[in-house]
Amino acid sequence: METQMDMTRGPIASQLLRFAFPVLLSALLSQTYILVDTVIVSRYLGENALAAITNCQNLAYFITSFLFGIGMGVAVVISQAFGAKNYEWMRRVEHTAIVLCALFALLMGIVGIFLSPVLIDLMHTPVEVVSLSQTYLTIYISLAGGQLLYNMAGLGIEEAVGDSRTPLYFLLVSTLINIGLDLLLIVGIPCGIAGAAIATVIAQWISGIGMLVFLMHTNGMQKISLRQCRLHKDALVEIFRMGIPGAIESSAVSLANAVVQGFVNSFGAITMAATGAFASIEGFGFLPINAFCAALATFTGQNVGAGNEKRTHQGCRFALLTMVFISLLIAVILRLGCPILMTMFTSNPETIAIALQRADITLWFYPILGLTHCLAAILRGAGRPIIPMMAYLGSWGIIRVLILMIVLPRYHEFAILCWVYPITWTISTLFLLGYYRFVRWFPTVPDTIPEPEML
Repeated sequence: METQMDMTRGPIASQLLRFAFPVLLSALLSQTYILVDTVIVSRYLGENALAAITNCQNLAYFITSFLFGIGMGVAVVISQAFGAKNYEWMRRVEHTAIVLCALFALLMGIVGIFLSPVLIDLMHTPVEVVSLSQTYLTIYISLAGGQLLYNMAGLGIEEAVGDSRTPLYFLLVSTLINIGLDLLLIVGIPCGIAGAAIATVIAQWISGIGMLVFLMHTNGMQKISLRQCRLHKDALVEIFRMGIPGAIESSAVSLANAVVQGFVNSFGAITMAATGAFASIEGFGFLPINAFCAALATFTGQNVGAGNEKRTHQGCRFALLTMVFISLLIAVILRLGCPILMTMFTSNPETIAIALQRADITLWFYPILGLTHCLAAILRGAGRPIIPMMAYLGSWGIIRVLILMIVLPRYHEFAILCWVYPITWTISTLFLLGYYRFVRWFPTVPDTIPEPEML
């Protein structure tokens, strides 16, 4: 069955939506698991366990985000090669990416075992959740290779050639296994918070290995062979050129989020639980934005590779206008549903009130947040990853942390912590929009690709 989608010709709107829908379903599955996992942990292990997982999420993302940024670089290079019909170059990049993934998995194992306790201490974690946080983070990070493999094979390779359905199928199986193992290891066989972490990593490895096997047996141009997996120097250079800015961006923003989580921790376990529960709800609303941006990045990459400048600009204009409408609709739906959805996590009125306070402040700025991600996806797909890196690093990283470091010690109010998000979203959007409008960002497509070089 043909799974690829050539986005260099055909109706733009329908292609973007057809690509985005499976991505949306994939993200919905992931977020459903996070929600179910949060509910199970909260109900059966208590609010301290929920606070511990919330505390670990930003740390886990910080540790893995650099590698995911490299994966974004792989996706850009492959999508451009696929659009240019340069399949030999595309396969060199793919095989190099698989080797990188294996090396990174080994690195994650070392980091998880030796650095997790140190990172938990640096987060100013409340004493009542320190032990729980250390247990969860150590297991999750040291065995995160499955997640890296799924993202590299499914998102970095398969989605780059226009196939967003196959990763969805593997993620569906993984999600069902994950929920089943959660019930088994938390409710049936009481393994505590370690059971939640073990269930997650097992499911991640199943989806990662599944995607790898699929790529080995597909009939598409993206087919890989383990015998050909090696580090090609030219491919490695191009992956790092496209991926390092995204990796720095992801790491810096996640580090800033970890610092912000430290400020959240200063308000106590109830606020930690409230922000964690709201983040799970908010994550559902953000799914269409992420899905649409994934489709836009692939569309841009393929058309840049094919040299279709006019078509690229047409698609980008459609995407930006659509994003404003989608994100505003999401904000309205989330605000109306938040009071009811919060009762799934807790019956504590104080916890619910804190979550609603954050919703009232941040949700109405979603159109601005959506534009930020949309513009960043365009520039990454066009091979301009440094510009989104500058926007996110400067506004979501440096400015966000500086505001909290300067203001929050003097005025220790949760509302201040909430307002820092829309402020920094606005700054990044203005920066990216200015670059998009006034700088020529469509690149010159290279005529040739160098001969393969192996390390």
